Amino acid sequence: EMNFKKILYLLFKVRIHFICNNKIRRIYKILNIKKTLDKSIVNEHIRKWSILKKIVSPKWLEIYSHVSNKIDINYIPEDIYYTVVENTLNNSMFSLSYSDKNYYDKIDKNNLFPLTYFRCINGVFYDKTYKVIDKNKINSILNTIQSFILKPSIDSAGGKDINLFIRKNNIFINDNVEFNINILKNKYGNNFIVQEHISQNDYYKKFNPTSLNTVRIMTYRSVENEKIIRLHSVLRFGAPGSIVDNQASGGYSCGINKHGMLKNFYINKNGIKKELEINKNDFNVFKYKDMIKISKNIAQKFPYHRILGFDFCVDQKNKIRLIEVNTSSIEINFLQMNNGPLFRDYTNEVINYCNDNYRTICIDYYIK
Repeated sequence: EMNFKKILYLLFKVRIHFICNNKIRRIYKILNIKKTLDKSIVNEHIRKWSILKKIVSPKWLEIYSHVSNKIDINYIPEDIYYTVVENTLNNSMFSLSYSDKNYYDKIDKNNLFPLTYFRCINGVFYDKTYKVIDKNKINSILNTIQSFILKPSIDSAGGKDINLFIRKNNIFINDNVEFNINILKNKYGNNFIVQEHISQNDYYKKFNPTSLNTVRIMTYRSVENEKIIRLHSVLRFGAPGSIVDNQASGGYSCGINKHGMLKNFYINKNGIKKELEINKNDFNVFKYKDMIKISKNIAQKFPYHRILGFDFCVDQKNKIRLIEVNTSSIEINFLQMNNGPLFRDYTNEVINYCNDNYRTICIDYYIK
């Protein structure tokens, strides 16, 4: 049994390394990076991370240093993060259930998350209070609203399959596709959620009016003292015309410093930088400090996860809303490109912990 588990883990690592190596070659080429880092720094970086992986590519160090203008041996290579660190700090056997958007209303009763109109869990329809409803009641619920967001409740990474439907002449339309009950099961299977379309605060609308622009906050619960720390924050905003802010869908990210101020540049998923041209007052991220407090409070409710990615927005009534809590496949490239090393001063404790503790590998899929 142990040999079989190790074979599965090996296949998992090979897949991640293949994906990361393709990505690193593409970004390296796009950014036209020349090897300019001091050899002693590169060697020190390799020596540090070789505790967790035998062969360490210095290309991630070169990419992160190039984009952020910060040279630091503590940058974690993306492949080491995904194959070793994330699944040691986070118990991946619980990640799917804890990241289920249909679970969120159970961990917060203060309307922090978007209002749910109805939901489907394991093929059964429920209302916002988790009472079972008949499929026929869905139409009467939809009759009371003008728009809604439809998305998978378990896996919508990168903005995948998130759709906005708007009422026109008594029918809901998305890209000229008319909404009907059959769309739900045919495209979204047994697990999805239908939520309010949040109208965002004017401050965030300035960065792109069509997408719901969010602040990503990454927290870390220390392995030494259990203190919850804000590691990094970025503002994310979508490409013109897009309804999602994810970089995978063509969006952008802009780093936020520890004082809640935006950096003077923003990047796309390949690390290409553009100058941020906004009013001087807009560099102060609206409601940022309150978001930090909320993220630390919610993080305490995730005992199986030491690192979390929170996606916050602010609505038209100036109320902070939490769109999502990411428990796995937490994107790190835009954090390190914008802000510097992922674990900052906590890098050594993370390396030591991950070297001494078990990783959790959970391979789940549906088959018919």
